[in-house]
Amino acid sequence: MREKYLLECFVVLLVIACNISLTSSLKKKERPCKPNGSCQCIFPNGSALDLTKLINRDFGWIKVNETADITYRPCVDVKIGNNSSTNECYTGVSVCLRNNQTVNETSYVNLGKASDGKFSSTKASEPISLHFQVNNRPTATVTFKCSENPNDAPSLEATENAGNYVIVLTSPETCITYILADAHESGLSGGSLLVLIFIVLSATYFGGGILTLKLIRGAEGKEMIPNYEFWADLPYLVRDGVIFTLSGFQPSPSYDRI
Repeated sequence: MREKYLLECFVVLLVIACNISLTSSLKKKERPCKPNGSCQCIFPNGSALDLTKLINRDFGWIKVNETADITYRPCVDVKIGNNSSTNECYTGVSVCLRNNQTVNETSYVNLGKASDGKFSSTKASEPISLHFQVNNRPTATVTFKCSENPNDAPSLEATENAGNYVIVLTSPETCITYILADAHESGLSGGSLLVLIFIVLSATYFGGGILTLKLIRGAEGKEMIPNYEFWADLPYLVRDGVIFTLSGFQPSPSYDRI
């Protein structure tokens, strides 16, 4: 009976280890993306937001309200307007706000260079945002929405909320794609490594055992399977292991104990 309970404990521990490994692997996939420069944000599973195809895209000025327009250039800084005391965007920016207070008075406000942007995400199934904050100036947040129609042209929309600006960029190029070769954590997850080890050990165990029993003992049929009796009893051991766990690891009464 002692050997039976040891086998039951082994089966239970194996199930627990697999559950822990699977949970860890799923949590890894749900982690936020990590920026790779100013154009990419990569999730641990290799999926990513990749804006490189939009680098040369000029969206022009997007109307925010009656006195303000905004423009956004993904990934890069560009010079905007003429060199003057009221133009902060002439040195090169990624997000620029144009204030049209009067007909003869226009000012340009630097809301962020490409290097100022900080990606924000929770998981690959939810939209990714890019936040810009320059000192105490208004913030600019770019939210990327996926257009599933590959023929759709990229578009920008902009709104203001309590002095802060929200830009929505919709494009097929802002859909999450897989770039496994460039992933920051392209190594095997814990679950994948466990499965790989299990496959290798199983192949070695069964392959080596079958060859040994066949060549040395001349075994035939099911007798070639190493420890055949154990594997035949495994489903019942799993059942007993589950019952053993649910009973609080207390052995069930039996005639052997009496």
